[in-house]
Amino acid sequence: MVTFAPDRASFMLSPSDITVAATCTYGWLRGTVDPALGRAPRIGVADAFLERVSRLGDEHESRVLARLEAEHGADQVVRLARPERYTPEGVRAARERTAAALAARPAVVFQGMLHDGAFGGLADFLVLRTDEEHPEGAYEVVDTKLARHARVTALLQIAAYADLLDGMGVPRARQGSLWLGDGSRHVADLDEVIPVYRHQRSRLEALLQDHVAAGEPARWGDDRLSVCGACEVCEEAVAEHRDVLLTAGATRLQRTRLREAGITTIEQLAASVAPPEGMARRTWEALREQAAIQLEPAGAGGVPPHRIVDPRAVAGLPVPDAGDVFFDFEGDPLWVSADGSMEGLEYLWGWVEAPGGDTARTASADFRFTGLWADTRAAERAVKPLVVV
Repeated sequence: MVTFAPDRASFMLSPSDITVAATCTYGWLRGTVDPALGRAPRIGVADAFLERVSRLGDEHESRVLARLEAEHGADQVVRLARPERYTPEGVRAARERTAAALAARPAVVFQGMLHDGAFGGLADFLVLRTDEEHPEGAYEVVDTKLARHARVTALLQIAAYADLLDGMGVPRARQGSLWLGDGSRHVADLDEVIPVYRHQRSRLEALLQDHVAAGEPARWGDDRLSVCGACEVCEEAVAEHRDVLLTAGATRLQRTRLREAGITTIEQLAASVAPPEGMARRTWEALREQAAIQLEPAGAGGVPPHRIVDPRAVAGLPVPDAGDVFFDFEGDPLWVSADGSMEGLEYLWGWVEAPGGDTARTASADFRFTGLWADTRAAERAVKPLVVV
């Protein structure tokens, strides 16, 4: 996370800043940089899902640490304390502790501070490896990620740590690893990724310098800044500015096309008379209709009006029949198996029937629901054959 020196004339960036800014430049500036500069209040929304992800990530990291201690011996794994405060002095002291630990050449260094004074952070693991190029051993950057697939941003992160090791003069393995949530390992040639990281870091530093010099907070609607539309910072701005992203189903690309045509709000979209250049008429008509529906006043009991935008899907259904069954299943992508692997689980298989067989005339309160619950992988396997048609 970006931190500033007391005089705010200098700043320190971390690999996570590259990740966040690459996803949403506006969200990073408004949600992280501006509060640090005192230009805007910090936006904080409790999110139980993100809290769970964070907890599972810590547990995954702990399992990898235990595995490395079992492999190399606990006396060969150096656990370093996190800095109490992320000030220049605190980071410098943590970096010195890390350099001293690496000089002793243990098998593993956990939570090492790799920093050049302007950029850096805590590497999950630095693992001593030997190969033909480094017969006396070199440190491999190993990071734990709860995801089941390697992402470019994660590769940039381990490339950043590898580049910082080079700057410290520490022998470094050419490859780096991501230990993923499903127990698999993704190996990358960091010599190929480091140039990409350096480019992204250079862009981020230039963006930050320009923003600090501008003297004002990030502005929603500044088309120089990318937006994700989904983070808590974007959600607040979308609601405040009545952005077209309020329209259900609207994408960022469609937003760009609409903005180029001068359509920036959901009200303007609902009142528009022609599709913007580069957008199919059918797409525009569906978005315009959806925007108009959302702007209609709520009906009795505060329930918003219902309308089918494109009736063809419903018109294609067969007429109600006594044998109609409505089937649904729900899954938890963060379900963790007994061995700690994040595998995901389809935990609920269920269907709805009308007792009298006539789904068109049966009140919803009288529908009968049958649910088959699966709390384990074995239970999930047992349920699947029962619902295969």
